[in-house]
Amino acid sequence: MVVMPILNQDCKKIRREIDDALKPIKSDILSLSPKGSWARALHRAKEFSIFGPTALLAMVIALTITLVNRRDTDVKFQTNTENSLKRLDSLEASVRAIQAVNAPMKVVQELAALDASTLAKNLLALQKVSEKRLSDVNLTTGVLREVGHKLQSIDENTPGYWPTVIQFIRFASTGASSGAAAGAGTFTIANSVTNGMKLKNKVLILDGGSIANFYCENCTVVLTENPVQMRGVVFVNCLFEIPVLEAPSDFIKQASRMLLAGVGSGTTTIDQL
Repeated sequence: MVVMPILNQDCKKIRREIDDALKPIKSDILSLSPKGSWARALHRAKEFSIFGPTALLAMVIALTITLVNRRDTDVKFQTNTENSLKRLDSLEASVRAIQAVNAPMKVVQELAALDASTLAKNLLALQKVSEKRLSDVNLTTGVLREVGHKLQSIDENTPGYWPTVIQFIRFASTGASSGAAAGAGTFTIANSVTNGMKLKNKVLILDGGSIANFYCENCTVVLTENPVQMRGVVFVNCLFEIPVLEAPSDFIKQASRMLLAGVGSGTTTIDQL
C-alpha cells in the first residue's frame, strides 16, 4: 500500500474543517471561563497545579461531596433544633397552665410579654387564669390591654381561641364592675327595637332585636347567640356574660372583637354592629 503525503494546501483545508467543527465547543468553553476572584484563583490553581488536571478534578469532586454532605447535615441539625424548640414551647405552655391555678398574676404577666404567635400556644394558661375574678389576681389595666391587643393578632382559627377570648373578656370586665347587685332588676331586649335609653345597675339581657343611642352603666350584660343590632351603644363599667363556645355565632364573634378592643378601659363604645 502506498501512502501519499498530504499536500500543504490539503492540510490547511483540513485544519479549517477541524476549526469549524470545534467552534461550538470553543464557545461553550468560553462561557465557562472563570469570572470573579474565586474562579480566577481556581483557574490559576489548575494552571499551576503540580498534580495535573485529573488530580485537581478529583479534589473538586471531593470538595463538592463534602459541601453536599455538610448541607445535608446542616438541614438535619436545623430540623432537629426546630423540633426541640417546638417541644420546649409545648412544655413551657403546659407548665404555665399548671402554674395559672396558684400563680395567676405571674402567669399573665409572662403572657403579656410574649409575642402573639407564642401567646397562641399558651391559650390554655390564659383560660385557667380567666376562670378567676380579676380582683383575685391583682393585674394592672396595662397588662390587660397588652394581652387583649395580642389576642386580636392571633389567628381566630387557632384551637381554643374563641373560648379563651370570651372568658378573658368576662375576666377583664370584673375589674371594672362586679355587675349588678344581687336582687337588681332585669331588663330584656328580645326581638324588639329600643332607642334612647339609659340603664344603670341592672341585668341587661340582649336576646335579639336592636338598640340605638343606648347608655348602660354598672350593669351585668348578658349576650345570647341571637344577634342584636347596635348603634351608638356605650357600656361603662359593665360585666359581660357571653356563651363560651368553641365555634360561636358570627354575632358573638363580632361583639367579642369589639369588647376585646375595649378591655382595660372601663368603657366600650359600639358605633355600629
